Amino acid sequence: EPKLSGLDALMAGTTPLDRLMQSPSVLVAQAQPGNEWVSIRRQAPVDGIFGVNNAATIEIRVRPLTGDALGSLDTTPQNIRTQLDAVSAKINSENQKAYDTDTAGLRQQAIDADYFRSPAHLAWAAAAEARTGGRIPAEWWIRNDPFGGTAGNGPNVLASGTYPGVTSRIAMAHDTDWTLGRHFNAGPMHALSGSTASPSDMGTYGLVPNHSIDRSFGNPYSSGAGQADWRVDYWRTGS
Repeated sequence: EPKLSGLDALMAGTTPLDRLMQSPSVLVAQAQPGNEWVSIRRQAPVDGIFGVNNAATIEIRVRPLTGDALGSLDTTPQNIRTQLDAVSAKINSENQKAYDTDTAGLRQQAIDADYFRSPAHLAWAAAAEARTGGRIPAEWWIRNDPFGGTAGNGPNVLASGTYPGVTSRIAMAHDTDWTLGRHFNAGPMHALSGSTASPSDMGTYGLVPNHSIDRSFGNPYSSGAGQADWRVDYWRTGS
């Protein structure tokens, strides 16, 4: 029997975790006993002393959104495909206004910076897919957010904003939930949906004190642990 691929495979199971386990883009997806956490792991090189590369591990544990938290993603696969096309077009337009280049241009910048499809980028995209219970494939995240999982404003990445910098651990969670809230009315940042503010002005919501969507939202991504539904860790495993 031929194996399903892409979004068809993601939507063919009986539960979000079943769908996720079928996804070819998730390198390691494990449900934790007694809860709905999913773990994504990927090996990544880190420059050591005198330029020696050390093997390291990126682990992202994330809790998939369910119920009302899914926002507009709680719908049929065909409707999700239509949404993804529309959101891609919207993101492309917003990129042109904010960064004077389209999404393809940002992809080229990310390629030049050695980030596009790097281990950290792929791990982030797999975790973003997991956050949606497999509804939005990792490939969509990769193509539409070439700097996804880095801390900063688009291509303007902070000094510690790329793996293995400490602020990139926060960005792994924040970048994902920001997009889900802004474009799909989903997750803890759903208050971003429908806002007319520029994306570049909204980028720090959830991070910076006194720059929150509303009084009840707070700034849950400003700690080193990210947010309650996310755990992002980096560790060295050898030399």
